[in-house]
Amino acid sequence: MSSEATDEGVLVDSDGGVFNIVINRANRKGSLTAAHQLRIVTALESASTDESLRVVVIRSIGEDFCTGADIVAGNPQGGTKPRTGSIQRRTPLQAHRLITLLQEIQLPVLASYVTDARKAVAGSVKFPAGYYAVWSGQFEYYERAKQRLAIVIPLTLVIIMLLLYLNFRRITETLIVMLSLPFALVGGLWPADREAPIDAAVVRPLEG
Repeated sequence: MSSEATDEGVLVDSDGGVFNIVINRANRKGSLTAAHQLRIVTALESASTDESLRVVVIRSIGEDFCTGADIVAGNPQGGTKPRTGSIQRRTPLQAHRLITLLQEIQLPVLASYVTDARKAVAGSVKFPAGYYAVWSGQFEYYERAKQRLAIVIPLTLVIIMLLLYLNFRRITETLIVMLSLPFALVGGLWPADREAPIDAAVVRPLEG
């Protein structure tokens, strides 16, 4: 794991292609100052140009995921509080950049809020008969994709194995080919000194 954390309020690290952003402000209910928002923006900009990363995961420490901007923290200690107008102008600056970047970044962004929220709702909210909660949006699409892949991937492997057996007519040779697949995958993902990513590679026939 390579750690890049420089702010105790927002922890950033990368591990195995996963870029983790952790909001570590449980005492402020996960609220973010302008400096913390800038920290996340800088981290996401760095992640958007890193070819080794495959997904961005945003989570929070504590019961609250994020309650928005921490306006009070920006007030001077013991000084005169800023006027309301100046607060309103100061707050959206980094927030707008953050929202735009989350929409435009070319990596999947997953927030672990739903998992924690489900536990909180299940433990503290009692629905009347006939009522229930549905967690929708990108999380719903993510859950559907996981359920489909759990069926499609094993089914695909079974079909491949069946086709190999029909071709070889021998279970031994079929198993040899199937057992070689993990090694082929390792070879395909092994880092090499090249500029083009694996998914952009094109096989061209030899010209003779």
